[in-house]
Amino acid sequence: INGSLGITDVDNNGTGESTFLYRISCRGDVSPEGLKLIMHEGKNKYAIRGNMLLEFNGEKLGGEGNPDNAFKNAPEVFLEHAQEMWEKFYKQSN
Repeated sequence: INGSLGITDVDNNGTGESTFLYRISCRGDVSPEGLKLIMHEGKNKYAIRGNMLLEFNGEKLGGEGNPDNAFKNAPEVFLEHAQEMWEKFYKQSN
């Protein structure tokens, strides 16, 4: 997703993290597109998987994001950053 790629050091440990989001879809109907956020620090990978928020005929569909278990072993600030990025990019534009 344009503008979603970022390099940070949110835990201030001197090792940068990369974060980006991408869409996963096969369009054949009116449904929310799949969405995935990936965050890396070194060899460690973290993800949020879900779908984009779609507003259709005044109805809101989707918008859910589920962090994977890898965040449980990561600094708390990783999940906070990932959720901020998700909130910034999860709305689907048509």
